[in-house]
Amino acid sequence: MKLVALSKSSDALRYARELLARCETGEVVAVTAIEERPGGTYQLAGSKTSSRTQTAGMLLDAAITRLADE
Repeated sequence: MKLVALSKSSDALRYARELLARCETGEVVAVTAIEERPGGTYQLAGSKTSSRTQTAGMLLDAAITRLADE
């Protein structure tokens, strides 16, 4: 398990690309993301799947959502 704090969208995109490559090789099969929201609340999203395609899709969705929020 690896904990990574991402404060800038460029960091998030770079990390998402790295994770995507690791998904394609089968190294990553689960992702959990905790997002700090305005007002001091947090949003939790997680996945565990044997499908590399599903995991990669979830990573791309998270990156797109983060860009849309900025």
